[in-house]
Amino acid sequence: RLDPGAFQAALRCALSDPLAEAAHDLEQQACAWLARWRSAWRAKALAPVREAGLIEALDALSLAPPLIADRVVRALWLAAVRGPSAEVEAPEGQAKTASVALLELRRAWRRIARCLPLADAHSEQARSEELLADLVARFPRVGDFRRPGLDR
Repeated sequence: RLDPGAFQAALRCALSDPLAEAAHDLEQQACAWLARWRSAWRAKALAPVREAGLIEALDALSLAPPLIADRVVRALWLAAVRGPSAEVEAPEGQAKTASVALLELRRAWRRIARCLPLADAHSEQARSEELLADLVARFPRVGDFRRPGLDR
């Protein structure tokens, strides 16, 4: 039988884990960056928005960070629960989804750094790379994990 108390304790540990806090910080910084970017460029000409790939990069910047934060917490939580595989999803699968989203976010920051003259895009790209390295260090088999129906 599953112990709800153990699940709650594992969730509390996952939420306070430094990796989860870094993922949440990445999400908050991306949201703040988007808010600053929108207000700074709103009144200016739309020429920067017409750059190839910039719209997709901005979309990735709004979509990937919340997914990353959610999947990192979920991976940590599921790793702490350590229930039977039939009852608990694979933590590596959650970490794999977060790593794929981090790679997409890294590509988005690169595109933004090329298209817009904003120095903070480089620091955000570095933040994404650091979180990816920390995630892989915590879940070393994440690169080998194959999500059914998603990975080949």
